[in-house]
Amino acid sequence: MKKVDVYQSLWGMRDLPNQELPWSIEEQVCKIKEAGFDGILQFVDDFSDETQNLTELIKNAGLKLGLSCVGYHMEDIEGKIKYAKNCNAEFLNIMVKDYFIVGKEATLLLENILRFGKAMMVPTFIETHRGTITQDLIRTTEYLKSIPELQLTIDFSHYVVSGEISIPEEKVEECFDALLKRAAAIHIRISNGEQVQVPIHGLDDGLYANFIRWWQKGIDYAMSHGEVKKPFPIVVELGPHPYQQKFSSPEGEWLYDYNRWEEALRWKNIIEKF
Repeated sequence: MKKVDVYQSLWGMRDLPNQELPWSIEEQVCKIKEAGFDGILQFVDDFSDETQNLTELIKNAGLKLGLSCVGYHMEDIEGKIKYAKNCNAEFLNIMVKDYFIVGKEATLLLENILRFGKAMMVPTFIETHRGTITQDLIRTTEYLKSIPELQLTIDFSHYVVSGEISIPEEKVEECFDALLKRAAAIHIRISNGEQVQVPIHGLDDGLYANFIRWWQKGIDYAMSHGEVKKPFPIVVELGPHPYQQKFSSPEGEWLYDYNRWEEALRWKNIIEKF
């Protein structure tokens, strides 16, 4: 069995190759398949015919299906877990709203989500994301102490930008390490501490190396958890505008829009060497 499966986020295909003449959904799926990705991460907000047709399109293309959603309340989340069950998704990634839910209320909600996911036999992961129940690094680290079954989709770009982390301090590394021990999936996006998403050539070598090191550590921890039955899912998720913005290089030169598809393929090649 290979170590990782590389998914491409369908959200990350939006407005490609450009806003004026974007690829159709069918073309997006075809491009992902031709590029050799193992699967696609589909965002699910409803259960419309359009959503279901897209799910079938992905599966008929011979690609693995990962699902991602925003969970607004328990009833909403249960419906999305059931959808993941019915379409035999490899996993469901949930961004749990909202970030004003804290303490015991947050812990109880997470426990209920995980309990329902387990009952439905759907691998259910909670994403580290701004504006959600995992809003900040400190509170997310606290969840781990009280919820031993909590599995995370790691996206450290949100914590790096919200904490303006350019040089990780010892306390940051300790918290990141605790989260990586619960990593069940990883989203590939790099932040420079000021912008949530920058391309590879928009970083200095130190920041690039830190993200690679964190991701590799998360995979290694996951591989050490007894018998591993499936490859570890890694999702290349480079968002469209406003995630994609102009940025400056480490030398201070202003650079503008980059080709997200070329960047995604570059990341795919890097990840496959892990």
